[in-house]
Amino acid sequence: CVVALFILFGMQWQKQDNIVYVNVQQVYDEFQLKKELESKLTNVQQARKTMLDSLELSLKVLSGKIENSLQRDAERENNFIVLREEYVLKKNQFDEDNALMTRQYSEQIMKQLNEYTQEYGKQNGYTYILGAEGSGSVMYASEKRDITKDVLDYINRRYKGEAKVQ
Repeated sequence: CVVALFILFGMQWQKQDNIVYVNVQQVYDEFQLKKELESKLTNVQQARKTMLDSLELSLKVLSGKIENSLQRDAERENNFIVLREEYVLKKNQFDEDNALMTRQYSEQIMKQLNEYTQEYGKQNGYTYILGAEGSGSVMYASEKRDITKDVLDYINRRYKGEAKVQ
């Protein structure tokens, strides 16, 4: 009876050795793909902002000319209305496109992270890799079980094509 209990305890202990965790936020933030896509998104957003700033400046200049004019200029006023509508349309379009691009990039990053983490888990014989993200899913885990650095190293090497799938 005692031997059976020892065997059962040993099996449970062995299974626990295959349960580890990663700091999801750290892995996400330091994933090379995330950094690349974030940079790309920032560049696109900056180009769009520059375009909007230029349109806004043109609106201000035209508005100033209309206000300072001694006589009413219908053509200038129409140009102002058209330019203002173009500005509003572009701003709305850019806002929607930026939100869509952000969402698509986040989905792409998470999909790749999950795939690489699964590969890492299989290659290293883990039963579970838990995600500790501060939301209550993992309330405590011993630092001995934290494989964040190892997983992060693997997914970045895998992303660069340096790590091979076994």
